[in-house]
Amino acid sequence: MTLTETNIEHLSFRERIGSMDIYDVVRLEGEDSQLAFAVATDRINRGSGDHQIAVPDKGLLNARFSSYWFDALSSLLRHHLVGLASEREKLKDIFTVREALTLLEQELRSRTMVVYKADPLPVEVIVRGYLTPSAVDEYKDQGTISDVEMPVGLKIGAALPKPVVRFGWDWSLDWETYADQLGRGYVDLIKETALAAYTFAHEKSQEAGFILAEAALRFSLQGVPLGEGAQGIRRERLLLVGEPFVPESTLYWDGSSVGDSPQDAIFGSLDEWITGDSTGALTSDVAEQVMDSYRNLVELLIER
Repeated sequence: MTLTETNIEHLSFRERIGSMDIYDVVRLEGEDSQLAFAVATDRINRGSGDHQIAVPDKGLLNARFSSYWFDALSSLLRHHLVGLASEREKLKDIFTVREALTLLEQELRSRTMVVYKADPLPVEVIVRGYLTPSAVDEYKDQGTISDVEMPVGLKIGAALPKPVVRFGWDWSLDWETYADQLGRGYVDLIKETALAAYTFAHEKSQEAGFILAEAALRFSLQGVPLGEGAQGIRRERLLLVGEPFVPESTLYWDGSSVGDSPQDAIFGSLDEWITGDSTGALTSDVAEQVMDSYRNLVELLIER
């Protein structure tokens, strides 16, 4: 089954963020709740957007994979995940969730995360440990990656001296833009936390035979007035949110084949289809290749 969007009766729809459909965890419109259902659909934000791309059952793996990473990172940072809607034991003592689950179809529960509501920062935080295709232009023009000066002569696939981090994909933006808005204390905390999360995830991925070359992470600052970080910070206000380290926002390379122009281990076949003569719906053979690669990542990383 391919699920590109949802329309759950009697639940209050909140918004669509990336491939997730967000609903308030309330039974009646007008009620308030600190919790939300984040339903992982099968749509993929990739390519030019000229046609809709969806991979059957991709959302099932995204929800499971996100849950794995939230749990694995919980000793390093705070996050907004309560549990998967299918994990009844975790949710049994939360009355509002128990009541709202009666409105959530059974087939949606394995692809739905119960999360604390959190407004993400307007840009993603990009962490790179390698020279990736998205960083090539900056490196060629400036000799830097994420504003950090790099050795001369690096090729795509080369490991960087140490991981680097920046706000957003546009390399013309700098940290000072956000330091003015958020306060330097919180900007430094976000950088520190993103690097710690990436380093941990990179080591786990290497153990499973993959190179985690680049990742886009989403964070939220709970109740932080603009500029508060200039006077002081409260670490507990920073939350990791969204779908951390899922393949749509993370570049995984096969660890056994990294060299000149390494290919995306999960979406390589999809990217070839997008840049080729692709028209209409995604072909079944490409969708199967993507899911086989994704299942292999899940099996090697979280099932071993």
